[in-house]
Amino acid sequence: MKVVNVQAPQTFQGLNYRSDLPEMVKKTIETSNALKKFGEKYNADIDFIHLKSSKNKSTHPAFLISNIIPKGIQKLIDKFKGVDSKNQFMYLSTHGHEDADLYNKYTKVAENYVIKTYQKTFSSKKIK
Repeated sequence: MKVVNVQAPQTFQGLNYRSDLPEMVKKTIETSNALKKFGEKYNADIDFIHLKSSKNKSTHPAFLISNIIPKGIQKLIDKFKGVDSKNQFMYLSTHGHEDADLYNKYTKVAENYVIKTYQKTFSSKKIK
């Protein structure tokens, strides 16, 4: 019997992020209850960017969440609520200017904050 080693592409569960992100950003992703809860219900890529203000030259740190795929029963829930995120992305930002402002906001928001934001962003129905 011949044993063959197969290199399969790495799969991810929850939020997938690059290893070269700043430490403060990684800490935010790993400690935020809202992001953890979102990662339990969805697979997604998360990246760190700076959004430029249109009014002045300042920038705001933000998360860019893309390739969002619902897990398990969440697919049915999203379909029922009219949520469709195919080929879409969403930003999670703050009005602050430092990376620490992103940490302060997303470690203190409600556990369902990111999920509610996602559902409002991609819903074709009115969510109350």
